[in-house]
Amino acid sequence: MIGYVESNFVLEIALGQEGAADARELLAAAQEGQIELAIPMFALCEPYATVTNNAYGRRRTSEELDSQLRRAERNQENRDLAAAARQGWAAAAVTLDKQEMDSLEAVVADLLQVATVLPLTAAIHAASISFQAEHDLAPADAVVYATVVDDLGQRTREEPKFFANRDGNDFGTPAIRAQLRECNCELFVRFGAARGFLRR
Repeated sequence: MIGYVESNFVLEIALGQEGAADARELLAAAQEGQIELAIPMFALCEPYATVTNNAYGRRRTSEELDSQLRRAERNQENRDLAAAARQGWAAAAVTLDKQEMDSLEAVVADLLQVATVLPLTAAIHAASISFQAEHDLAPADAVVYATVVDDLGQRTREEPKFFANRDGNDFGTPAIRAQLRECNCELFVRFGAARGFLRR
């Protein structure tokens, strides 16, 4: 069985989000040889932008908070509290930045060890542009979907497959579901549903 995953699979595990346990179980199944996990190369790179943006957002928050708390420190009664809050947030932000990036690096390293990494080619890029219009997909989602469709075209139809993600609003359309089913590929918009499919 082949399981296709995308950027949110990586982020779910790296950031410990709601579906992290289910995503980790799918990764473990691949590590144990129960399934072949396939992921577009683009989906291994895209999460770095998310984690970097998280750090940038915290930096902007830090700058605003620092300004507010410095003003509060001018009041003798508030000085100690404001100083402690400013230092505490600064330390927490640095820790969060490092933890998120370290966790992402570890997940990507695990996937590179066990998953089939699907390349981005000129043909896939061209197909992604068509899919943007055909399925009303954002450019990044269209690249992921075109990569999956390209790989499906190289597999035998008889082999069971699934595409697991959490973008039901984007990938969960009837047209996309039908296109995937033509290749004997089920679409799951929750990692838990994919885990249940694997257990059958």
